[in-house]
Amino acid sequence: MTAPFPEIGGTDAVFQEASLLKDNFGGDLVTAYPLKRPRAFIPRSWYGRTLAGDATRIRRQYDCVHLYCARFLDFPFLRRLELPVVCTISASRTVRGRKGPGWLKHVISADPRVVAEVKRKWGIGASRILPGLPPPARDYGPAPGPPPLIITCASGPWTRRQLRTKGFVLLLETVRKLPDLRLQLVGRGVGDGDLRALIRRCRLEAQVSLVTGRVDVRGLMAAGHAAILLAQDAGLVKSYPHSLIEALQVGRPLILNDRIAMADFVREQRCGVVVRGWSSGSLAGAIAELRDNLAELSGPPAGAARYFSLDRFLAEHERIYARFA
Repeated sequence: MTAPFPEIGGTDAVFQEASLLKDNFGGDLVTAYPLKRPRAFIPRSWYGRTLAGDATRIRRQYDCVHLYCARFLDFPFLRRLELPVVCTISASRTVRGRKGPGWLKHVISADPRVVAEVKRKWGIGASRILPGLPPPARDYGPAPGPPPLIITCASGPWTRRQLRTKGFVLLLETVRKLPDLRLQLVGRGVGDGDLRALIRRCRLEAQVSLVTGRVDVRGLMAAGHAAILLAQDAGLVKSYPHSLIEALQVGRPLILNDRIAMADFVREQRCGVVVRGWSSGSLAGAIAELRDNLAELSGPPAGAARYFSLDRFLAEHERIYARFA
């Protein structure tokens, strides 16, 4: 992993996915991130220094490395390991450079544009694999009858800057203009104090709730009418965020902006509304569209089961790992 372990275990989608692969195929889940908390800029040479120092043991014990990163970077420690690398690019980023390093053997992404770019620019194997999540343990039933309209956001900020870049400032500005709207936020332990302070500053304690700790995300989604996720930059969130998939699993539609790769899926499947632009007006318009078409946009959970099958996810990874065994 190229990010620090989450403050609250089990709350980060990328770590959840990597843990799932480890539990099914063996190996160890370690982070190459050099600090305990995220920072905006860290020299690439700091990553994985401990792993590089243990390179001999790692080469004897493992057949390949599965690297998770938001965008691909040529980390120096990977050259020291001298093992083939499978890289999952979890966010949507333009692939840079004319070719990848020699040790990079396969790229995985949920975004078909990333897969196509890797094949075209780097000439190596690349696979589109959508996330796989276990189905809900029970039927959560229909959404409560509005009003108020209840929207849930289950992707908290990693840093103070992300209060703006992940749309929390924009979202709260919009909520202030819509008194019949309620917002449920899920924190991740990091940045919760900043988020609470922002809610107080906006005087929205009556309309906005913040839940932290280990949360039944599906249950929280089911208690509302829709899920929302915003990102100013495609690299800030997963191409297909788990929280949005969990909302679909319990039959709740989505609101997301067009920078997030999953927006194409939402348009094709008509399971939500895509926000165009980055303004309170465009977001309010999307919320109004959702409200007016709530019954039509609430896709059946069976559709989510088909696209985001856990068995399919594991089988597709097994085929890739088999090449390096």
